[in-house]
Amino acid sequence: MSILDPRLWLALLLSHGLLFGTGYWRGDLVGAKSERATWQAKEAQRVTAEQKATLQAMENNTRLEQQQEIDKRKVINGHQTELAAIRAAYEYPAGRLRIASAVCNSVAAASQADRAGGADATAAAAVELPIEIEHDLRKLARDADEVTATARALQESMRISGCYAEISK
Repeated sequence: MSILDPRLWLALLLSHGLLFGTGYWRGDLVGAKSERATWQAKEAQRVTAEQKATLQAMENNTRLEQQQEIDKRKVINGHQTELAAIRAAYEYPAGRLRIASAVCNSVAAASQADRAGGADATAAAAVELPIEIEHDLRKLARDADEVTATARALQESMRISGCYAEISK
């Protein structure tokens, strides 16, 4: 076999190609395993950081929920106290409602003045409203005060929740 024999060159070429291919294939396997190990380590770090952030967010949400429950109780208790005060104020009214006699017709004013005996000038100048009308007017006033108290409680709840800033006075 001489150095010029094509079979020799073909055998050398094949053996080098086989060695190169095997080396490339093994290097690719080792490199892929190395890359995969690096990627898996980074992925494990990411998952751990994500779990830690999730736990932290859950703790923050729990604290926020507890604070909101305290604030809610405070607003509800204040609202209930205000409603109780309003209802107590309207429970036993101090006196009858009167209207100026100029508003009423002259017959009603005269009959009221006769019942007062003419001695009291204020009684002659004002007429007591019928009990049904007085009851309805007091109920409307109480309802309006309750609605106002409810709106005030809702506004306080929204302010505490941070939905809008306080207006500077």
